Amino acid sequence: QAHTFEEVYEKSIKARKSRGAWSTSYARDQDWLMKGPKPNSLASDEDRIKEKGFLYHFGSTLIDEISEDQIRDFMNKYYNTNPNTYNYCHGIIHPAFKYARDRGWISVDPMKLIEKKSIQTNTLILTISEFNRCVELMNTEKYQSLAVPLALLMFSGMRRDELKGNKDKTPLEW
Repeated sequence: QAHTFEEVYEKSIKARKSRGAWSTSYARDQDWLMKGPKPNSLASDEDRIKEKGFLYHFGSTLIDEISEDQIRDFMNKYYNTNPNTYNYCHGIIHPAFKYARDRGWISVDPMKLIEKKSIQTNTLILTISEFNRCVELMNTEKYQSLAVPLALLMFSGMRRDELKGNKDKTPLEW
């Protein structure tokens, strides 16, 4: 039985959701790639740039007819702004093809043939004198209101967005 990419994608989503709740940010990212990005955070679903969505290009295509080259061309055209974006795109598309491969609907998972890009990380680590200077500044009147959030970030390893909050977690209020 032939399956379109959209059919396989929907079935793979149901299977993955049944194993546990998704965060709103992950669901948002799924929509961002599959349905196309929104031009801004306040835009509605109708405002999406559908031409950049994977479903726009491949939703009605039989999954066994989607080639590695087609997927790579799509990713390079729309989501190759940096290695992190490219790799994230890979990670969102891949589960649908894995789902199809696991069920014998395709003989080769084309995503396995597409390598992720290497990521160069330059982690910024404060020197002791830079750290001490931050502490001094937090004790000044000008930066007093930022002292607690900055201390949390500096001492806990918390990410900025974790401190800000999202739909799943309320922000810490000061």
